[in-house]
Amino acid sequence: MLFGAPIEDLFEIPTPDPSSYDVPFSTFYELQMVSFQLRNASALFARTMATKIFVKAPLTPDDFARQSQLLEAHRSWHRALQKLELAAFLTHEEEIMAASLKLGYYSTYILIDCAMSLRQSNLDAHLEYFKAINHNAKIVIDSMGIATPPLPVSSGTRKGLSRKNAVALKGAGSKNTVRPGAHFTFEISVIPPLHYVATRCRHPLVRREAVALLKTNPPREGLWDVDTHIAVANRVIEIEESILDPTTGWPAEASRLWCSVHDGKGYSDGKILVTFAFAEWAEHRAPQADDLRPVNGADRSDAQWAEKIG
Repeated sequence: MLFGAPIEDLFEIPTPDPSSYDVPFSTFYELQMVSFQLRNASALFARTMATKIFVKAPLTPDDFARQSQLLEAHRSWHRALQKLELAAFLTHEEEIMAASLKLGYYSTYILIDCAMSLRQSNLDAHLEYFKAINHNAKIVIDSMGIATPPLPVSSGTRKGLSRKNAVALKGAGSKNTVRPGAHFTFEISVIPPLHYVATRCRHPLVRREAVALLKTNPPREGLWDVDTHIAVANRVIEIEESILDPTTGWPAEASRLWCSVHDGKGYSDGKILVTFAFAEWAEHRAPQADDLRPVNGADRSDAQWAEKIG
């Protein structure tokens, strides 16, 4: 679904009721299971809204009501997570799992909150959540025995690892206890959230922290491989920072991208094809008759231009 597959044609993806998270949860595994429904509903909503605002279809009261319901469901789920964190002393594994769950929460909350507009400066209000993604991603990557660059403690999180578990992890890392195995997992954890920070957070240091964490080479997560998304993120940063706001030093709205999507294919020259579009181009572009056609290998209607990078 994150790559645009019409999964909703195969089975229903309901919008979660926020009150469903008010029940007590006894394990982080239970919270993870219910978070999948929230994540899937969020991805579907964001994709639907992206299509509507691109083709200039009017947003309806039902669209805004659904956005509000999803945001409240996120807040309700997060309260359940916080209660579970405070209920008992957490094991090392539980603290890592909590950090991984927060990555999904912060990412999809920002996604839903900013899904109703092409204007990219709306994302700037979520700087603390972007920092929190980096902070929790570092906790997860450190737990793999992968050395990560030092990052400032990000606000918007609890504390990271407890002192006991942080000391235990440091000792384990010093002994180089990385377990052998395939550098691949089906679990979606750190790569999509870090790529989201690198491409959607315009704070120059925070987005580069995300790229630095990607460069530690965490395992491939499903279709999300590190090298591809580092290449895309670096190109996005290069494009956007070609024009800076003289007051903030962040990318000007005119240079901010709305679209930076690779086609998922590899080429003989080792490069990937990425389609780009500026947000202002998408905002002022007149709708076309074939905007809603299936891509099926043809040029994307939401692409302003394409490049081979890598």
